[in-house]
Amino acid sequence: MRRRARRARFPWALVIIVSIISGTALFFVVSWLRPVTEAINEQYFWVDARYEGVKSKVTSVSSRHITMMVEYPEMDNKMITASVRSYLDERKTQFLRDVEGARMIVPRPMSKLNATYQLTNKGTDTISILIQSRSEVGGSSPRTDVRAWTFDLKTGKEITLRDLYGHKSTDGIARTKLYLKQKLMARLEVTNEYDDRLVNKVFDSPSFGSFVITNPHTIQFSFGQGVIASEAAGAIDVSLPIDNLQLFLQTDQARKLLDIVSIDQIPEYQPLKNGDVDCSKLKCIALTFDDGPSNYTNQVLDALQRYHAHASFFVIGQNIDKHRDVLKRASDTGNTIGNHSWGHPSLSYLTPARINDELTRTNNAIKQVTGKDTPYMRPPNGAINHTVYTVLVERKMTAIMWSVDTRDWADRNTDIVYNRVIAGAKPGAIIVLHDIHQTSVAAVPRILETLTKQGYVFVSIEQLFGPSGSPGKSIYSAN
Repeated sequence: MRRRARRARFPWALVIIVSIISGTALFFVVSWLRPVTEAINEQYFWVDARYEGVKSKVTSVSSRHITMMVEYPEMDNKMITASVRSYLDERKTQFLRDVEGARMIVPRPMSKLNATYQLTNKGTDTISILIQSRSEVGGSSPRTDVRAWTFDLKTGKEITLRDLYGHKSTDGIARTKLYLKQKLMARLEVTNEYDDRLVNKVFDSPSFGSFVITNPHTIQFSFGQGVIASEAAGAIDVSLPIDNLQLFLQTDQARKLLDIVSIDQIPEYQPLKNGDVDCSKLKCIALTFDDGPSNYTNQVLDALQRYHAHASFFVIGQNIDKHRDVLKRASDTGNTIGNHSWGHPSLSYLTPARINDELTRTNNAIKQVTGKDTPYMRPPNGAINHTVYTVLVERKMTAIMWSVDTRDWADRNTDIVYNRVIAGAKPGAIIVLHDIHQTSVAAVPRILETLTKQGYVFVSIEQLFGPSGSPGKSIYSAN
């Protein structure tokens, strides 16, 4: 009987245990399914007094398994406020979706979102805002997303690279991408975090072009984790000095944001009649070659002579001694020889004494070979600033820039170089090439043939602007 009673009680004990487990599970499920926004707290406070007229709205949300803090900037311009709020609301929505998804696979994870903004610059007419949102979902590794804007405070519209570069945006943006890629490779290749596929995807995106200003001499580009490099690299900021981009930053919008050296404030170009070349009547165009003389320069000179054409060669001083005969031939056949510094440093980073040394040594080397002084120079990388200009004024030298940027040093592709020259050709254009690259030199005969058929006459810089140029000025075209 006692054994039978035990058997009778056993099913009831099992039922009780199952009920307890089920009830506990139900409690946790119900608790889990509660809205994550159990407690909401909002408050306003003024931010740094340097940025008058901007205040922050902080929204914090918390439950047992989620914390979320989002800081919104609020400004007098409602359009800017709405643009930033829209982005931050999207981040919140995506975060909550991710949390819901994590519930299905991770038991009761703790998830966090922290989104804040930083004003990197605020002027009378513009403001730069950088958003960083850091999230952890379901115990996963933290992830940082980034969004950068520069706004016009009056219109409320975003200022993009196209606005900075204006009619030079195609070349300006192309140069920007090249410099960004160089910086990314230098920074990430050592750790194997560079991903060319991701970089090209970002660069090809229609949305590429957002930036912030951190100081009057720098443009900063910011990318979220995994956007332009591997996840391991984290969020990435890349700052580009504007010295190498001054040629393209000649818009009123750029001058509001940055310390811009005016490239085009030169006397209006008057086409010259130099010997038998009258550029007031002819379609004159100038081919210029940088970084030589080299083993390939004679090939350029051969092609020029076949088409009775002239060009200009901006030479590096330390290359002259090995190619004295080439340089003398270039000068004796009517081409302009210009100064491209002694060792190709970015002059904008140097002291006046160092800039003078670079120019003096190269000028002396040129004169030893050609017997002539040169009033013309081209700054390496196109990097120019007020310090460089001051030196040029003292030396009565003219900086020759360019209007057609072939970017041949980056692509190393003969067809691409040829197509860019033909597409950019117009009377008075100054085209930059490099006679140290075989791929560029190979394009020269085709360029000469095609443009000659179109009625162009190839002239030297001296034929365009005379024997003394415009001392202390920069010239980028003869239009």
